[in-house]
Amino acid sequence: MGEERILRLGKEARKRKMSFHTLMIIMNGGNSRKHDLLGEIKGVPMTEPDEDFYENFNESMYFSYNHWIQPIKESLNGIDSAEITVGVEPDGSMNLDNLSYFGKISIPEHYKRTNKWVEYLQVQLKDLVRFAPYIREIEFRMTRYTINQVFVRMEISAKDALNCSKKPLNQSLYNQWLATILRYHVECSDSEEFQMYDIFPVIDGQLRVGKREQCVRFMW
Repeated sequence: MGEERILRLGKEARKRKMSFHTLMIIMNGGNSRKHDLLGEIKGVPMTEPDEDFYENFNESMYFSYNHWIQPIKESLNGIDSAEITVGVEPDGSMNLDNLSYFGKISIPEHYKRTNKWVEYLQVQLKDLVRFAPYIREIEFRMTRYTINQVFVRMEISAKDALNCSKKPLNQSLYNQWLATILRYHVECSDSEEFQMYDIFPVIDGQLRVGKREQCVRFMW
């Protein structure tokens, strides 16, 4: 998206006389080759909000880009793709107290073929653990003896997101996550013919095995 392109969202909305209630920031990193940062607005066209609406939105965008969008993107760069949903207030300002984050990690084929997927995940987990207090759940998808994808859901404020990006690694929490994932992999290692989806709630920063929800998908 870039600082010089931020005004495009507001200009396009103004041209369409559009008021909007939601901004989605799409981040592409890791193995993705798409545009690294995209913006998407959702709202109602031909409603003609006050002129201040667009000015307030542009100011919020500049602030957000510099103070938390770029820091989050850089600190979670191993995430292949992520969507951050931000509420837009009636005056055009953003509600930065409640950001909804959804991210995806895809294990590269090379790591799966050489059975080094754990090595790959270890790097990504170190970044995620810093945000553990605000992560609600982590979903693992497994096929043919290995984890293929990881999905992360988080609710956080912009201020807390910025603080988390600067935190040192919590080694004991990181060890708990890694041990939980390895144990889960052993338990589900007979999944050659099935796709296993397991959703682990994150409570007090820890992955909770006993409270996980599992889905098994198979071909008839």
